[in-house]
Amino acid sequence: MQYENYQAFLKKSDENGIFTFKLPNINQTVFQTIITYIYTGSVDLTYKQGDEIFYILFASYKFSLGALTKFTEKYLIKNHSKYLRKYSVEILHNILYTNYTSDKLQELCLDTICYEPKLLFHANNFARLPTPLLEIILKRDDLNLIEIEIWENLIKWGVAQVSRQLSNNPNEWTKEDFTELERNIYNLIPLIRFYEISSKDYFKK
Repeated sequence: MQYENYQAFLKKSDENGIFTFKLPNINQTVFQTIITYIYTGSVDLTYKQGDEIFYILFASYKFSLGALTKFTEKYLIKNHSKYLRKYSVEILHNILYTNYTSDKLQELCLDTICYEPKLLFHANNFARLPTPLLEIILKRDDLNLIEIEIWENLIKWGVAQVSRQLSNNPNEWTKEDFTELERNIYNLIPLIRFYEISSKDYFKK
């Protein structure tokens, strides 16, 4: 690989023409890998863990290093399937947050989550996940979960977005609580296939 865009890393610091590296929010390991790539045009990912490779991938994308980005993504997908499965939700979140343009990696994460929905709905940070991430999942036709459970999880997510902590008993909620809940899930409701939910299951939930 050739280092193709060093200007993305450099910032002219003074009138003497001295350039400095500007790499915000990048840890030391990633920094060393990037520096190696700058000076040698190659990197060795053989002994790096999945999370290290993931950070290198997004750092290289952030600084428009196309060749390094493609190489790192290909290596991550080929050699770290267990990592991608375990952290598919977090990776998808980063893809959406950074506008990372990789259909292959995004589709891999989506396929994994749809096949194993508990990765999403049982995630510790499920209540903090952004609306666009839920939307892209709920639009899928292959989410491996019955519709009533999808609806129930959406309600749980919406409740968690309410500004005050709600009790488990809806009878104790105020009119304002219900209004805020409706507002939280309003754009996602059309993605629920209510025709697949029996009236008995709907009212039971």
